[in-house]
Amino acid sequence: MIQEKVHCAKHGLQDFGFLCIHLASSKNGSSVGFVSSKKRPKTVDFPFSDHYKNLVTQIKTTEISADCVLYNSVEAVNESKEFVSQEYWCFGGDGQGNRWLFDKNGYVFYYDHDYDEDLAPMAITFEQWLQMANLCQQMDECIDKDSFKRDDEKKFNETLNQIHPNLSKNFPYEI
Repeated sequence: MIQEKVHCAKHGLQDFGFLCIHLASSKNGSSVGFVSSKKRPKTVDFPFSDHYKNLVTQIKTTEISADCVLYNSVEAVNESKEFVSQEYWCFGGDGQGNRWLFDKNGYVFYYDHDYDEDLAPMAITFEQWLQMANLCQQMDECIDKDSFKRDDEKKFNETLNQIHPNLSKNFPYEI
């Protein structure tokens, strides 16, 4: 779960006016007992991180930002059933028909429903996706308050690259 919000500078990241979040994570993969829509336990055989498993079994589907909606366990099970490949797990969407997935190695992919065949690799983990989603939320708030400045796009991309060096290149949305 998200432990604390910190300025990027506290973790050796340059402070661009956006906040990065610090996450405690565990890479131990395991099967997880998800609750089906009929409220009966359902075991899903997928190597989830403990962090993901603990988070989604305790939340309702949550809109972190306009482009990053984290599904609860029931919705994730239902959405993942729609994908032919069992190599990927659908953990979120964007409200526009696009999906966020991760593979069995824990790497995040973006599924654009307009290009049905392709999954775009983001080269980040679920924990890094949460950081990205939080950053997107901050950008949404900046835009909503009409306080978005020309310089903010550059700062946003630089902060994305603090999460992962290529994240601004892999980011699927235009700002």
